Amino acid sequence: MAVAQEHWAAKWHRFNGQVPHDAFRVGHNAIGRGDYEGGRHIGYIDPHRQRLIIGWGGRQVELHEFDILCGDHNQFKWHAW
Repeated sequence: MAVAQEHWAAKWHRFNGQVPHDAFRVGHNAIGRGDYEGGRHIGYIDPHRQRLIIGWGGRQVELHEFDILCGDHNQFKWHAW
């Protein structure tokens, strides 16, 4: 499953100022996606700034409008590359 595809156990929810309890996380940061420069990009949500941070052109870009990946964590397993 690619990250941006729909799945019954995981859904994208629009950020409304709060990170939901069922958000998927890497460390302390939730996973998010946002649109920038004509594309949709995956990044992490900085809980203090309430922004999505993506990498673009060798730098970090903060997005104010974004979605959060939420769902049933028992249905997924992280794999190391």
